Amino acid sequence: MAAREQRVRLHFLIALTLAMLVFAATRLKQAYERGQLRTEYAQTERELRQYATDALRPERRQLENLALGQPGRIGRDAAALLMQARYETWLGSVKTTPAVAGRNESILAGIRQNYTRLLAGQPAVFPTGQPFLRAYYAAVDGTFQPYSICLPRSYDGSRPYPLVITLHGHKDFEPFQCLGAPVYEGAISVQPEGRGATDYMYLGEDDVLTVLDDVCQLCAVDRGRVYLTGQSMGATGCWNLAVHYPDLFTGIVAVSGNTDHRAWEQRWGWNAGAPRTHQDLRAFLHASLSPVSYAENLQHCHVAALHGTGDEVVPVEHARGMADRLRQLGYPFEYLEFLQAGHGTVPASSREYALAKVVGLPPLTTPSSFVYETASARHDRAWWVRVDCLDSPVRFATVRAEAKEGCVEITTDNVSALSVLLSDVPGGATMVRVDGTGLPVATDARPAVLSLERRSGAWRRATPAGLAKRKGLSGPISDVFRDPFLVVYGTAGESDLHKAICRQEAERFAADWNKRYGEPPRLKADGEVTDEDIGSCNLLIFGSPALNSIAARVMAGLPVTVGDTVTVGGETYTGQDVGLMACYPNPLSPDRMIALVAGTTPAALYQAYDRTGLWFNWGAYDKYKWFDYGVFDSRTVGPETFLTVGFFDNQWRLDPTGTGPAGGGAAWQRDPAAAASVLSQSFPRLGSAGEGEGSEVSLSDVRPVAIDQYRGAVGFNRSYTGDAIRIADETFDKGLGVRVPSSLTFPVGRQFQSFRATVGLTAGLREEISPARMAAERVVFEVWGDGRLLAASPELSRKPNDRDWCRLEADLSAVAVLTLTARPASSATWLYGSCAWGAPTLIR
Repeated sequence: MAAREQRVRLHFLIALTLAMLVFAATRLKQAYERGQLRTEYAQTERELRQYATDALRPERRQLENLALGQPGRIGRDAAALLMQARYETWLGSVKTTPAVAGRNESILAGIRQNYTRLLAGQPAVFPTGQPFLRAYYAAVDGTFQPYSICLPRSYDGSRPYPLVITLHGHKDFEPFQCLGAPVYEGAISVQPEGRGATDYMYLGEDDVLTVLDDVCQLCAVDRGRVYLTGQSMGATGCWNLAVHYPDLFTGIVAVSGNTDHRAWEQRWGWNAGAPRTHQDLRAFLHASLSPVSYAENLQHCHVAALHGTGDEVVPVEHARGMADRLRQLGYPFEYLEFLQAGHGTVPASSREYALAKVVGLPPLTTPSSFVYETASARHDRAWWVRVDCLDSPVRFATVRAEAKEGCVEITTDNVSALSVLLSDVPGGATMVRVDGTGLPVATDARPAVLSLERRSGAWRRATPAGLAKRKGLSGPISDVFRDPFLVVYGTAGESDLHKAICRQEAERFAADWNKRYGEPPRLKADGEVTDEDIGSCNLLIFGSPALNSIAARVMAGLPVTVGDTVTVGGETYTGQDVGLMACYPNPLSPDRMIALVAGTTPAALYQAYDRTGLWFNWGAYDKYKWFDYGVFDSRTVGPETFLTVGFFDNQWRLDPTGTGPAGGGAAWQRDPAAAASVLSQSFPRLGSAGEGEGSEVSLSDVRPVAIDQYRGAVGFNRSYTGDAIRIADETFDKGLGVRVPSSLTFPVGRQFQSFRATVGLTAGLREEISPARMAAERVVFEVWGDGRLLAASPELSRKPNDRDWCRLEADLSAVAVLTLTARPASSATWLYGSCAWGAPTLIR
């Protein structure tokens, strides 16, 4: 019996061993096959990526040449094919699956067929009933910009169709945000790129207008039926475009959009605590960015607005404020409010209803009477009146116009020059009366435009005034970058440090432009700038005359100077940290503009562009330069802390003589109390950490080789907002004040053993910690060495019982390049504020 049990046990063990061997062999075979599969997939992925990179490479070059050099339809179709090829190449590089490759190859074959048609002088053939990509050439930065378009299946060009422009929502810096124009059987549908996350302001606004013009030249569009629709950022764009261009858009359907800066202030406490001395200036500048300020311009626009009361991204007060204003004006509109609906949850059926209702209303026609409000030379025209000059640059201008029985009656406020476009006046005009002054219009040799100006309180026909402000030649500084421009950095002088910082500042501007708008701007050294560049481009000049040869050439023609000192209007400003920013018509090319960014020393120039203007708290205008000129120093963080800041008058003068249209100029001086409330910005004296002496080196003494911070300048030994760095009730003399997202890279040269810092959220100068900000703001601080994550904080938050600071340490053995990042852990980055690296220290 015992022997039998032993045999059974032996057989069982043998069977178990064999089973285990078979299982192991199977696993080894599977592992081998998986390895083979991984190898094969990796090879396929490499091949697909290479295919995506190489596809249509010769054709793309030729298409670009056609798009740039061929006028009319052929050139426009070449731009469309070029953008389609770029998209397919991009898609193939980020989604490298065989299915994508098959689709990619099929579409590229279609692009080649159309390319052959263009070479034969025939227009390309595009589909109907489905969206496809087109593009236009953006002269502002020399790039091609995409948009998607969908033509109805019945479209053949024989009759005009309505046009519905859909504005997409906020997608950060994602490329090709314009994809997927909706399909409408009864209308042409377009979706612009809007230059990405711009709220369709500034460059995004220009993008939509260019797309509108491009489509109207390509297709049969009923110009009396052009509509805007969008949600979130797209709705913001609807409001913004409709109020500034009331003669272009018949109606809008805006779902959950921004309209009023006061809604942010009421809900989230934005812009609170500003010094009282410049409150009127701040109030105007904030209001000038709010569509509700121009609500009177919606008199002839069909408006439908939809919003949810539970929206925590765009508070419902935005829509309510606009609705209240439209009620006050007595304008008809549709407003639908949805109880408890959050951002993006307004029912789709309601949006469709609103669009159907707006499209069903009468088309747009030229009115015989209207009101137009503006605060900018860029927004200068409605219907048949153009506003040419404002009395004050910091007040809204209003024109009320009526044409009746041949007489045009106009009343104005804050307008010193205007033009009547006589050929567009309904019924014509034989008499124009402005603010009570009658000016007959000759019936013989009738001019197309009657230009008028106000001098000494009386209106008269305008006379040439030499150098004068006008659209495209008006300022402020940021306006220089809405027409073709070139960034120019200086390479002259004896200071290698000054030259290096000059180039870095220019390159940082270009990198930021690339991040925001998807393409880099033109960039050259001063010695590379040609006469053709000067004649065709506005110039953004980095560096003083001693540093930049182009600055030296234009300086004699400017009313301001910068060298070892800065002079403005007979006042001289001295100091190692003093600098100048100014715009002015280019003395070398009077129809072009220059913008100058210069400092008396390297310290003054360092981060100069980034540390002025950032106080709007509105992404599209983060670095908006609202002034014509400003003298700054190391304490400048906002309007109150400029040494002087202001606007030239309408003839580009600092000291008006009384000739030409009245007004245009204004200036403000520093508020001493406001300047005393901020610390001086330190200048990091070390070019690399290895230059530091002793066993410990503070990183706030080292200039980063790269600063990638979306908003504003890094504070060296002060907070992001300009005051002391305070973390967890501790004040730090040394530190880096940042705003998320932020990334700073330093060369450390394998000379240090470790790193330490105290990191945390800070309550900066005049920052409000609203409930919404408290709920949203979560930050992770990270230490990277040579591309490897060395240390990270937990999520730091302002919520009760959560940590808002911690200490970080990292091993730096053999690390050559150190990067400090502060990244958001939630998507609502517009609610974030300042944070800091306290006492960031390298230890040998």
